[in-house]
Amino acid sequence: MAQRLVTIFILPQNIEQLKSRLRQRGNEDEAEIIRRMETAVFEIPLWKKFDHCIRSRSREEDFASLCSLYSLEKTA
Repeated sequence: MAQRLVTIFILPQNIEQLKSRLRQRGNEDEAEIIRRMETAVFEIPLWKKFDHCIRSRSREEDFASLCSLYSLEKTA
């Protein structure tokens, strides 16, 4: 059985939500948050190049979506 790489992009609801989540974690300084936000602004428009895209909600919902995609791809 041939294996293939399946790509999944987890898209934040919006850029402010992403910034809020990064700050709430409390494990990065402001410079790192700024760097990550700059990276996100560059990467978000690239979501169309991925096999699947999950619009982020809660951690639990995102994980359930990942599991569903895994199951779907495993049977394909």
